[in-house]
Amino acid sequence: MADDDSEEAALARAWEERARSPMQRFFVASHPGWSDEAAWERCAWRDAAALMFGVGADRLARARVLEMGCGVGRLARLVAARAAKYDGFDIAPSMVADAVRTVAPVAPTAEILVGDGSGPPPPFDERSYDLIYAWAVFIHVSRDIAMRNLAALVKVLAPDGQLRAQFFADLTDPTVTRAYFDMDQGPPAFESLPDDVSVGADAEEPGEDAPEVVALTASSEERPDYIGHNWRIDELRAALEGLGAPGELDVRLERLEPRIVYALVRRIPSRDR
Repeated sequence: MADDDSEEAALARAWEERARSPMQRFFVASHPGWSDEAAWERCAWRDAAALMFGVGADRLARARVLEMGCGVGRLARLVAARAAKYDGFDIAPSMVADAVRTVAPVAPTAEILVGDGSGPPPPFDERSYDLIYAWAVFIHVSRDIAMRNLAALVKVLAPDGQLRAQFFADLTDPTVTRAYFDMDQGPPAFESLPDDVSVGADAEEPGEDAPEVVALTASSEERPDYIGHNWRIDELRAALEGLGAPGELDVRLERLEPRIVYALVRRIPSRDR
């Protein structure tokens, strides 16, 4: 367990405080439309489709999945219902409690636990996973915390397993890379929005008491709990490849917009090295 004065503990206390507010249903960060049910559902489906792009439905149905930073179960509810086994964890107990209630009806075998901010909690740290993801997680933390958690996640990544995550890009880095979305084939696990998800009127605007929306370009001084390390592409690639032995990890990065880099790390089976 992290010490009470550690950076992980301070971050956990900050998230837990924010999780007590009404805005917790939408990322626990501030986004327009957080109180609109249709906006919640549309955003969850679109993020799940982006997260699982290239993962076939059959592969997901066989996969043991681990989610770092599951929050209140926004994506967990969709993923767990389609995976062979789902485990998730977060650092805020109240969010984990919400996630358990959200996921249980669609995935009774799912396990969702509170972590200490340093990696998967027991018993997840002794298991093996075919798919690990951290959506909108590493954009919140320092380089040191990111590397500590990434190392712990790679340890539980199965041969041929994938780790998928987002990172902030250094806006001064002109590098463009397109090597992420070419993995699996077959019917997608998530297609476009299903017929029963409303795509009608725009989300209602937050009321006067809603938190102020803060742009992703805000400085770390303005939003220390939101802004993570700004990675240069070469720096991120080297850091991710360094999590394994030489030739063990296949790292693919996709920079679809200037600010965000999507990373896919695959553990290459020993027979293929």
